[in-house]
Amino acid sequence: MDARRTRGASALVAVAAMALVAAACSPTPTRSVAPTAIKTTTTTTTTTTKPPSAPPSGMRLVFSDDFTSTALDGSRWDTCYPWADNATGCTNFGNPELQWYLPSQAQLSNGALHLVASKTATSGTTKNGQPTTYQWRSGMVTTFPSLKFTYGYVQVSARIPKGDGFWPTLWLLPQTMAWPPEIDFMESHGNNTFGTALTFHPVQGGQYQKGYTSSKDLSVGWHTYGVDWEPGSITWYVDGTVAFKYTGTDVPAEPMYFLANLAISGDYNPPSSSTPSTATFDVDSVRIYQH
Repeated sequence: MDARRTRGASALVAVAAMALVAAACSPTPTRSVAPTAIKTTTTTTTTTTKPPSAPPSGMRLVFSDDFTSTALDGSRWDTCYPWADNATGCTNFGNPELQWYLPSQAQLSNGALHLVASKTATSGTTKNGQPTTYQWRSGMVTTFPSLKFTYGYVQVSARIPKGDGFWPTLWLLPQTMAWPPEIDFMESHGNNTFGTALTFHPVQGGQYQKGYTSSKDLSVGWHTYGVDWEPGSITWYVDGTVAFKYTGTDVPAEPMYFLANLAISGDYNPPSSSTPSTATFDVDSVRIYQH
């Protein structure tokens, strides 16, 4: 999420643009230390049935988790950013975020992963390692270092939380921990649960982004978010529909890993008096396919 930081307008329109402002994408000079974040918006409907899982034709399943166990599989998942894990938790120092991530906030129950945010004063550290207190604690997962892949289709069935300040994201980052590139295939904000931002941060800086508006409330029922990452192209899907496509010579050609997290924004749409004191970003399944 340092890699996810570039801010759009308060309401993203459904167009893609290249923002040639590499320096503005991150508040820290060393991108490799902490990847950024973007902002989005969006529209409504209700669905309680899980959408079908349908990867592009000709692909085989290489990774899958339906979270039916009672505990997260530590051989497949980690619960902190690899560049910031200090054994007591972590956060994204590249963004003004209010949460400290703890392993205890990544919970499994009823066949789903729940990344739990709670307004609980939590001890953590600053970027320089000094003790500090965060207003919130929350959860995240990554496949680093167990799973890295180059090209493929990633699909996640998830349900986002509603409420000012909540900032769930599904994304890919390079295994080298050098930033950019970055591919965000779902990034929403709890003040507008009808929208999500779809973004690619290329190596040379800036971003290509589209704000997607759904006819359904994405905090109600399960919805699928997918990205088909191919040589020279990236295609984003929401509930099985192509939402955005980018083609170019700057598409990443290096191993990347998957992340899911629930941040609490400290600047864009921060928590308000109406924000619930607890919320969950629910993940029903994660699937990765390759040719």
